[in-house]
Amino acid sequence: MNKVRLGGHSLVLAVPEGIVMDSYPGPLGQVIINFVNNALLHAFDEPGGSMRLSADPIDEAWVRIVFEDDGRGIAPAHLARVFDPFFTTRMGQGGTGLGLNIAHTIATTLLGGSIRVESTLGEGTRFILTLPLVAAEARPVEEEGRLPAQPGSSCRRRETAAPVLHRCRAGRRRDRVGAKYYC
Repeated sequence: MNKVRLGGHSLVLAVPEGIVMDSYPGPLGQVIINFVNNALLHAFDEPGGSMRLSADPIDEAWVRIVFEDDGRGIAPAHLARVFDPFFTTRMGQGGTGLGLNIAHTIATTLLGGSIRVESTLGEGTRFILTLPLVAAEARPVEEEGRLPAQPGSSCRRRETAAPVLHRCRAGRRRDRVGAKYYC
């Protein structure tokens, strides 16, 4: 929040009381911080920009979280690439091209939701997260013929409908229809 104030910008929170999530607050916070940092780096040429974070329940199981700014917007040619790793229009000026890629990865894997972007040049940008109120529970991996996750290990599994190939930091290979692994 200090970077926002020091830059002469504002951040408005429009989140009603009563939205309760049983999820991963740290990773969700990282996604939001990445949105703010992206806006501070790319959206505003001068002080006075505004950002807004809002949330609305979709139904009893899902919430929509919207982060928007009134900055310069994203060129249509760049919209399809904003979530790609290492894509930035500010290389060498503070941009690594990883912030929105990390936000996308967290939102779509660990948090089990979706993320999209809308933008109009000269009017601003909007990131829309659609997330489950209750995140899928991470469980230790224990499969026949595979190395189980050891106590203290960081490998965890979450059910999914798509086949997934995963190699964790410990080098264990995981490929099974119906599970995503997180390390």
